[in-house]
Amino acid sequence: MKITVAILALAALAFALPCSAQTADTFIKSDPLQCWLDTKDVVHRHATGSVDDETSHSIKVDRYTSMQGTLAILVHVNADTDKKKGDGCRLYVGIIGQGSLSERGDSINAWRGGGNIRLIHQIADEVVALQKEREKKMKTVGMALSPPPQNTREFLKQLGGQHLILRHYTGASGDAKGECDLAVEVIAIAFEKSSLRLRVRNIGTPTIATAGQNYACSDLDEFSFGINGFDIDQPPAQTEKIIGSVLQTPEAYLAALGVSWNVAVSTENGAPVTTLRPGMKIGKAVLMVNPHYTDASRKAHIEGNVTVSCVIGTDGRPHDPKIEKGLSTDLDKRALDALTFYRFQPAYDGDQPVAVRVPFQISLRLY
Repeated sequence: MKITVAILALAALAFALPCSAQTADTFIKSDPLQCWLDTKDVVHRHATGSVDDETSHSIKVDRYTSMQGTLAILVHVNADTDKKKGDGCRLYVGIIGQGSLSERGDSINAWRGGGNIRLIHQIADEVVALQKEREKKMKTVGMALSPPPQNTREFLKQLGGQHLILRHYTGASGDAKGECDLAVEVIAIAFEKSSLRLRVRNIGTPTIATAGQNYACSDLDEFSFGINGFDIDQPPAQTEKIIGSVLQTPEAYLAALGVSWNVAVSTENGAPVTTLRPGMKIGKAVLMVNPHYTDASRKAHIEGNVTVSCVIGTDGRPHDPKIEKGLSTDLDKRALDALTFYRFQPAYDGDQPVAVRVPFQISLRLY
C-alpha cells in the first residue's frame, strides 16, 4: 500500500520537476510499480556517475551516457491513465546539463530542454523492451515474473494466468478416475469466508522421463477446487507455502519428485543452432505434458500428431515455438500450451551449452 501511495504522490517529489516545456514526458502501458523497477534498471545500465534512486520514484543521475553524450538528468515515474491505452505510467525526464553536476556546479532546477524528446524515447524504448521480454519469457516458461507481492491479495492476483501443476487431484463430482497430477492454467480466484476457490483450465497430464506414461484422471475442460481454512490476511510468504503444496511450477514439481534439474531462467540463449555438428549432444526432455483433449475435439473425433519446433535454450526451456504441421486450431493451441511445461537438459557442443532448434511431435490420441 505504501508503494502505491508513493507512486501516485507526484507532489511529494524531493526534487520537484519544473512545470515547463523543458521537461519531456511519455506514457507507457505498464504496471506502475514494474515500470518504476524497469526504469531504474535502464538508468543504472547507462549511469557512469553517482545515482540517487530512492526518492519518491525519482532518479537523479550525475553522469548518464546517452545518444546526446554524457548528461546530468532527473527521471521520475508516475502512475497515470491514458484514455486509449488504459492504466500505465508516465515517464518524465529532464536534462540538467552537459557533464556532471560536480563539474558544472549548477542547481538541480537549472533545467535544459535540448535533447529531452530524444532522450526520453531512448529510455522509454528500453523500458518497453524489458516489458516485452518479460511477456515473452512468461509465455515461454509458463509463469509470470512479477514484483514480490506486498500482501496475500497481491500474491493471488499474480497467480492468475499462470501455468502450474496441480498436485494429487482426485476428481470433481462425476469426474473421479483416481488420483493424478494435472497441468493447468489458473483462470479465476475467489475468496468465500474462510475458503479459497480456484478455477483452472485443464492443459494436460505431466510425465517425467524417469517414469512411465501417465494418463489423465479428468476429462473436464475446466473445473474448480477449494482450499479450506484460508486466511486472506496472512503474510504472502505463508500463502506461497500453502499454494505451493497444491500448485507447483515445473521446477518445483521436478524437485518434489526428486528429479535432479536446476537450470536458471535466461534470455541470453544465443543464436540457435539449426544444423547438428559432430560431437553435439542434444538434451533429452526431463518433463513433458500429454495435452488434454477438449470436449469439442473429442466429439469431432480428431486425433493425430502435431509437429512443432522450438528452440531449446541453454536454460533448458522451450523458446520461440512454432507449429510445423497441425491438426486443428484447438488441438494446435493445446499442444503449444502443453509445451510451456516442457523442461530439457540443455544441448552441448563439446563442453559448451548451446541453444538449438529441434522439431518433434506431440501426440493427441483418443483412448
